[in-house]
Amino acid sequence: MDILWFFKYQHEKEYFLVAILTLATMVIKKMMLKPLFLEKNQQSQTIKAIDQFIKKRLN
Repeated sequence: MDILWFFKYQHEKEYFLVAILTLATMVIKKMMLKPLFLEKNQQSQTIKAIDQFIKKRLN
């Protein structure tokens, strides 16, 4: 199945974006365990922003 198929349907597109953001959140959280180019508080703000976006989309 082509990835672009998801973008033809709004409902599926939202779930697709949530899945991508969830994966990105998991990656960022794992990367937070290592020293990174981002400051600690900047990382946590990024995580909070992504989590809030996901919660808004699911509600």
